[in-house]
This record gives sequence, C-alpha cells and structure tokens, in this order.
Amino acid sequence: MRRAGLARLLQAMLAAGVSAPAAAAESDRAGNRLVPFEAVTPGPEAGSEEAGRQSAVHCTAERRWCAQLRRDAGPGAWRVHLFQGLPGEAEAGRSHPVADPDGDSAFALWPQMVEEAGGAVLIGVVRSRSTGFAGGGASGAALALVRAEPGNAPPHPVLEVPIAASLSLRACFSPDDERRRAGACLAELDFAGALELDRRASEGRPRFRFRTRATSYPGLGARNGDGGRRLTPADLVRARDPLCSYRRLFAFDSGAGLYRPDRPLPDCAEYLDF
Repeated sequence: MRRAGLARLLQAMLAAGVSAPAAAAESDRAGNRLVPFEAVTPGPEAGSEEAGRQSAVHCTAERRWCAQLRRDAGPGAWRVHLFQGLPGEAEAGRSHPVADPDGDSAFALWPQMVEEAGGAVLIGVVRSRSTGFAGGGASGAALALVRAEPGNAPPHPVLEVPIAASLSLRACFSPDDERRRAGACLAELDFAGALELDRRASEGRPRFRFRTRATSYPGLGARNGDGGRRLTPADLVRARDPLCSYRRLFAFDSGAGLYRPDRPLPDCAEYLDF
C-alpha cells in the first residue's frame, strides 16, 4: 500500500483509541508517571512530501521532554529524535533508528510518555503496515518503547508489543460456497492490545500491564476455513479467541536490558502474520 494510505490508516487507528492519550497523568507507588505526550506543532498533511520526512513535534505539558520522528536519509531510514525542551529547527537531538525491515511502514509517536522516578523516560513509537489482496486485506500495528537517560546517551529499545491487527479474507469462490457459508463470504479476524502502567509497582523501574482481545468471524478459526461444513445463521457470530485474548505483566530484566512478560506470550500468528 502507498505511504499516504498507510499514514491515513495509522491516523485512523490512533483516532479510534488504539493508543489514545491518557486523560491525566497516572503514577505508580514508586513515583514513575505515565503522562500525555501530545503534538505541539502542526503535523504534515497525509500524503504530502513533508509527511514522508517527519512527524509533528510531541512534548510533555511543561515541554521538558519533546520528540519527533524524522527520515534522515534513504528509504525507510526513520529515526526517533529526543530533546530536553522544544527543539530548534536545525537541532538533531539524541536519536535511535526505527526498525522498518520491509521499508513499507508508517510511523507515529505514541501519545503517552513514561517518566521514571529516576529521571529516565520511555518514548513510544507506533509502526503500522497494511497490504491488500484479491477479495480482502490486512493491517497491523506494533508499539515499541525506547528508553533514554538524562544527558547525552542515545535512546535504546526495551519493549515491543502488538497493539492492533485486522484481516479480511475472501471465503466464497462460487454460488455453492455462498450458500454453504450462509452468505458469510468474508472471514474476519481482529486483534487489539493495550499497554498500561502497573500502578501497584512500589519500587524500581515501571512495570506494565498488557491486555489483548482477539475475535474472529464467523466463529473461531476463521482464517483456516470451516472444514467444508455448512454454516447456519447460528454460526454467524463474532467469537472471542480465549488463547489470544490474554493478560501479561511486563517487568524490566536488568540482565537482558529488556522488559520480559511474567509468562510467555501465546502464538497468535493467525492474527498478526500477513
């Protein structure tokens, strides 16, 4: 899909609340805070040349921390730039490359920031991608957190989780198929994830609660077909997938330098791979 289409997709996902900003700052018992991180400059118009080079500048309410996404050079070479204060036009700031293995993603800043009690911050970058195919299409988004200490050390990634996915697959290829499937000629799968500050944490770095909800239509296993059985109107329901609708607690693993879940994440490739 063209980058303009990806940008519109990402804007729609953010507007729909996939990563909606917190109404007010939240704190845990250790003094870590989740605060709004909102645009303070106009964002480039979707599909414009400028939109292919940079995002709006986002800042905390007091503008002590600001960030911007910029494509510095070459296709797909996006970086998140972090500033202590509102950046000047030519200021580069500390930066970290944004992963885009296929060079076909759109990026946006997560409209929330975590301020650690010790002074470090966690900035979120939302990466979305989409594809179309005959009779259907797919889209998805992941949230990556990068951490930065006060001073000049560059940010580094510490956590990535899927936050959205949607697939629509053609399921009827003949009038017989349409009758057998009771008119349900699209198989649909949806996945949504939300990352939240664990307000019960009483010491150290912030912890995060991650919750997901996955559904498919008609019924479970929509991506893998219905085994050729005849569907009835009673089968035409959206079903919650208990395996891929889950909750996890992420805590920082100092040995690995990354956040780890309290239990392994289930295999939800049916929803997330396309």
